[in-house]
Amino acid sequence: FLGAFPPAALEQGLAAHAGDAAALDTLCGALAKVHRTASGAGALPRQAPLVRGCLASPPFQVRRLGCVLMGSLLRQREGTDGDLAALVAAIGDPDTSVAQEAKAQVLGLCKAEAEAARLLHEGPVLASVAGLAGSGESVVRLRALELLVALASRGRGAAAAVFRSGLLEPFMQVLQDPDDVLHCLGVMELVAGLACGAAAETRALLVMAGGALCNLAQGEQVDLNLRTKAMSVLADVLASAAGQGVAEEMRGLFAQFSGVLAAALGSAEAGLKQSALQALGEFGRTQQGANLLCDSERGLIEGLARQALSHMSHGPTQLVALHALAAVAGSERAVRDSGTVSHDVLDPPADDRLRQAVYAAAASPEHPVTPAEELHTLLDRPFLDIRVATYRLISALGVRPWGAAEVCSHEALLALLLDNLKENERQGCEWKFTCLKVLESVGRLVEAGGLGRSNIPEHMVGTLLAALPRLRAAIALGPYLPAPPGAIPDVALATRQAG
Repeated sequence: FLGAFPPAALEQGLAAHAGDAAALDTLCGALAKVHRTASGAGALPRQAPLVRGCLASPPFQVRRLGCVLMGSLLRQREGTDGDLAALVAAIGDPDTSVAQEAKAQVLGLCKAEAEAARLLHEGPVLASVAGLAGSGESVVRLRALELLVALASRGRGAAAAVFRSGLLEPFMQVLQDPDDVLHCLGVMELVAGLACGAAAETRALLVMAGGALCNLAQGEQVDLNLRTKAMSVLADVLASAAGQGVAEEMRGLFAQFSGVLAAALGSAEAGLKQSALQALGEFGRTQQGANLLCDSERGLIEGLARQALSHMSHGPTQLVALHALAAVAGSERAVRDSGTVSHDVLDPPADDRLRQAVYAAAASPEHPVTPAEELHTLLDRPFLDIRVATYRLISALGVRPWGAAEVCSHEALLALLLDNLKENERQGCEWKFTCLKVLESVGRLVEAGGLGRSNIPEHMVGTLLAALPRLRAAIALGPYLPAPPGAIPDVALATRQAG
């Protein structure tokens, strides 16, 4: 094929079909397949002028083919820095399919950390990336930020090169002066992606974006979508920082963010309040973040507990608050993927503050009850989403002796958890079963003298030990409702007909 159609003939063929989209699609697809073969790829160095011409061709199908061929040429280390710069520039192509192909080829060339870092060294390639970042089109600028985030994810050296390049600064300016709401939302989404990097990069991101995000979150004249998104992203960044031990830069920013969240919790705007609750849950997903949240002087854990356990709390807001309080209390940290239960989910001072907040919230003057009574009321509702959130909270609170004793001391609540007939939705059955396993694990350890039994009040010990046989019997039945004896299977049995 390549012998019969030299580069000049291929170029003529592409030009001849420029006005026929279907023929051009077929021809470009065939050429891409040919050049994916060993012999086709081997011929590319001799066809470099054709490849460069494809990248600048008017039909988008040919430009997309040019991206594929240029990527293959560069993987053979036959291209120049100028060729790589041209491929990077194609990420700003007006046609989305060309831009996506160009980005895929560039990232395919930068799979290793060193290759990704090399892309941002001084030269034509860096100039191409800078051109994308400084484009007058917001969609192209977002593509540039997506590329930088993807490069930073390749490793610490690559992330350091991204921050060192200075290419993130224009995007930080967008956060400080958000004229374009959609562009600002896109930038914040990608900033959250950068927060998943190594500790050094998260520290740099806190310095660069933290203050601007806080200002957006608390700006009364700022678009509500931007305020709520800023809360969510800042919670992501701070949670990542807390998990990596980035303490110095984080403490000052968390103090400022705490004020933003406290004000939002007292807001009459339901959407803003719910965003603050979601941010609290996100920040509290790590043990370090939950400890900071419980120690906050702004009363964040008390405000969160009130929204979750107050009898007067609004339905959708209470649902978000229940999930957030479960996250802070350690729902995900308590039950590992292996099914084992961890009881070390909060530091003792933070755990004591959580306990006080839970009891105070349930005993609100409007409708004073115990935490177990409020949890029983929530589980008795006919809505699955509320029940699942409540099960999550019980499984989180139940990993500590005081939480398990509170649940087990309320006969109606315990009976509801033990009764397989009380839940018929799969998700509810599974979370209810998780609650049983958590409560049983606490009782078992207390029975064996663990979990600091000598420091646990005797009435709690007695409650846990009394419930232990019933918990074990319920666990033995499994999470789902067992079929009654002699039940007919849900499948039809095939019968062979005579003759």
